[in-house]
Amino acid sequence: MFFVNGAWSIDQDDREENKDWWPDEEHSQRDLDLLFEAWSNRQPRVMVSHDCPWRVSQELFQIIDFSPGPSRTARALQAMFDCH
Repeated sequence: MFFVNGAWSIDQDDREENKDWWPDEEHSQRDLDLLFEAWSNRQPRVMVSHDCPWRVSQELFQIIDFSPGPSRTARALQAMFDCH
């Protein structure tokens, strides 16, 4: 089992910084690269995350006719999924 916490907040414009939204809620690209490396070395059967791969997000948001664009986290999770 592999865990990835953090994600981009779709509603950050409606939140107050350092009260109910934090600028570092999403991992840096370097951290995501390190997570990808750790994940690819282990290739776990189960992934637990606060976000989803970009293509899954596209399908889900298409239902409500909204797409925020790929976040760093969604792109990294997509890369993990594609590698799997």
